[in-house]
Amino acid sequence: MRIAKYLMFATIAFLLSACTEDELVKKAMEMKEEQDKEEIAAENEEKKVAEKQKEILENLEKPINEVLKDNELEEQDILNEENSITVKESFSDPTDFARLTGKMLFEFNNSSITPEEYYTFLEKFGSKQVYEDLLKDKKNAIMIFENIQNIMKEQRVENSSYVLTQISLNQNGKEAYFYRKVSSDNEDQYYITTLVLEGVEWKYDSDEPSLPFEEDSEKIIENVEEK
Repeated sequence: MRIAKYLMFATIAFLLSACTEDELVKKAMEMKEEQDKEEIAAENEEKKVAEKQKEILENLEKPINEVLKDNELEEQDILNEENSITVKESFSDPTDFARLTGKMLFEFNNSSITPEEYYTFLEKFGSKQVYEDLLKDKKNAIMIFENIQNIMKEQRVENSSYVLTQISLNQNGKEAYFYRKVSSDNEDQYYITTLVLEGVEWKYDSDEPSLPFEEDSEKIIENVEEK
């Protein structure tokens, strides 16, 4: 038994003696550098998440005149309501997709759907730019969505209904936009939502505050009668 212990200690002593003091110091420094790199990477990731959260919240709080579009209209044709919205594998009709997008944005802001469900919607129907800006890291994206919903809950934002305008297309037909009016007990909020055509499929691209618009009630009646 003593011989076995002696051999074990002798082996350890031999291995230690095989490494010079400089080599041990170098190894320790390498380990510390690796640890420092991991800590810096983690800090950078946290900063990126914080910056993205700040950007989203700043967009929500922007004064309306800062996001006014050049082609803003005073009166808008209202999209007639649908009792049910079918979620398809893809959307070639921008009007159908506008209905789904308007519903998802309303339900997310109202916390009627979870951050995970909103992420799934964006993952399937978000544009390439949305993916690059927000969806690359699922964990961080969901954290951002949770924070947005928490802020709205703290501000006691309880929206009761929404209205969508009819779709407008740009000249080349590859970008579409519509307006949203979201109503609560206290006030109405107005937004402009942009869709883009990628291949043959319409994708959600952005949603920003806009100036108020007037609803053309005659056009609403015409649309309902055409159903």
